[in-house]
Amino acid sequence: LVFTRPDCPYCARAKRDYLEPLSVSDDYGAKVVMREIDTPNERIALRGFDGVMTTHREFARKYGVRMVPTVIVVDSRGTQLADPVVGLNSADFYALYIEQAIDTARGQLRSR
Repeated sequence: LVFTRPDCPYCARAKRDYLEPLSVSDDYGAKVVMREIDTPNERIALRGFDGVMTTHREFARKYGVRMVPTVIVVDSRGTQLADPVVGLNSADFYALYIEQAIDTARGQLRSR
């Protein structure tokens, strides 16, 4: 789950430079499904993992998102599987942080 805001330049950079390339990479493209959540938007409806309709804003609130961009890796039930990647503090290591979160989550899923 990629939590963003439309007016966030860091979100645009994270998507353009890191997340979009990752989603089509040989190493991760077939292993992950990314969904973007527009955190401040209370008009866009979505169905939560529990099947209940909610809004993007409430969905972000449920995961405790306070800063964007935030990436949270979850399973098919919405259970968080790794520490969130919050902000774009260190662009040099951002891709590594995302890959580590995905790898941690995959390890969790394999051990179940």
